Amino acid sequence: MFTSPRGGSRRAPINCVSCLRGAGILLVLLAALPFGQSSYWQSSAATLEQLSFDEMTAQATDIVYALVLGSHVAVKGDSIYTHYSVQVQERWKGTVQPVMDVVLPGGIAGGLRQSFAGVPQLEIGRKYAMFLWTGGSGKTQVIGLTQGLFDVEESVAGELIASRGRSSELMLDRSGKAVQDQAVRMPLRDMSSRVKLAAARGKAAQ
Repeated sequence: MFTSPRGGSRRAPINCVSCLRGAGILLVLLAALPFGQSSYWQSSAATLEQLSFDEMTAQATDIVYALVLGSHVAVKGDSIYTHYSVQVQERWKGTVQPVMDVVLPGGIAGGLRQSFAGVPQLEIGRKYAMFLWTGGSGKTQVIGLTQGLFDVEESVAGELIASRGRSSELMLDRSGKAVQDQAVRMPLRDMSSRVKLAAARGKAAQ
């Protein structure tokens, strides 16, 4: 569906199908207006590949606990991307890079707002645990959309807790069977230990 500032809505045709399997995204269907009109559009659906904790750790090029410093929007063709500058607080996997550029599809530019189903939202000033993947294009993305992004908050006992809700998008296992996603909640120190252990197992198996 899309709407304009003048009100009213109608169904837009699906005009793009993209496969981003490397980031744990099997299929994204986009419904859009011609770029440049003052309007809003969003993707109609997303189908995700279910990733276990070990699979996300193995596929990620970087896994960090980071603070979101700011953001800017870039336009490529008819697509809008939001670039987030994140300051690494702890690095559990990857190269030494104190500030990273994390790219998520969608944003606001030229009077057009694009929104993609299943894409997580980052808030400036908040801290997250991030499972990241950098592909051949050089863009660094969150693996599996919401699967690879965890809010980090301090509990009443003063312990840092990493958590994410259950994804509402269609999710398939490796055999193509539909499965239910599960919410995740664990102490940040436990997540760090699990990542390092899984990464060590992956290196030993190579």
